[in-house]
Amino acid sequence: MHKRLHAVLVDDEPLQINVLGNLLQTHCPDIHVIATFSSPHEALEAIPDLEFDLLFLDVEMPVMTGFELLEKIGAHSFRVIFITSHEIYAAKAFRVNALDYLLKPIKVDELKTAVKKFGKEVLRESLPPRASSPLQFVEKQLMRRLPIAASDGIHIVDIDNILYLEASSNYTTFYLRQGKNIVASRNLAFFESQLPEIKFFRTHKSFLIHLRYIHRYIRGEGGFVEMTDGRQIEVSRRRKADLLRVLEVS
Repeated sequence: MHKRLHAVLVDDEPLQINVLGNLLQTHCPDIHVIATFSSPHEALEAIPDLEFDLLFLDVEMPVMTGFELLEKIGAHSFRVIFITSHEIYAAKAFRVNALDYLLKPIKVDELKTAVKKFGKEVLRESLPPRASSPLQFVEKQLMRRLPIAASDGIHIVDIDNILYLEASSNYTTFYLRQGKNIVASRNLAFFESQLPEIKFFRTHKSFLIHLRYIHRYIRGEGGFVEMTDGRQIEVSRRRKADLLRVLEVS
């Protein structure tokens, strides 16, 4: 990995948090722990407001299991590595699309393997044009219409009529120029992969905006973009510099 990535640790045993934190610091220096929680309720309250890449999550916790916590968090862009004392949870971990799982006591080589797998995913996702053929990339940038599957059927939408998209659990709401909204039965990450990067920008884990319809940028820690319909959309601190670079060019 070429950049430090942010991680959050959740385990009801503070000692286990310290052990894992020390292992990451010593053996996986590209992973920077930004927050730890020994209470799943505190984690549930805080995690939606955090910007991070990887969650190390204990399975067996009192009151709320790791699986229950993840379900309550809902739609998310971070990847998950489960930590458990029992191998019986492995199958369920992969059913909820976990990146990996680690057995306690955590072994250094298994931790490094899991983090290396994560690093490969990050590299692959950060280079979408190189992951496809030049023709596929050009076709994506030139696309004009997008099929959107909703509860009432399939809508074929001109992408230049899309103001912005908002994540809502495993669904995505499209806000269109005519004031119409469409709730799609796919998550925001799916549509981000379909829409052309030269027109659409992910300002925040919950929003993907059409750059043409930014009315102004409002300065702040991350700041906000005000869209042409008057909606102010948050820009995460980690996306601010990229957005400003795009706005200077466009």
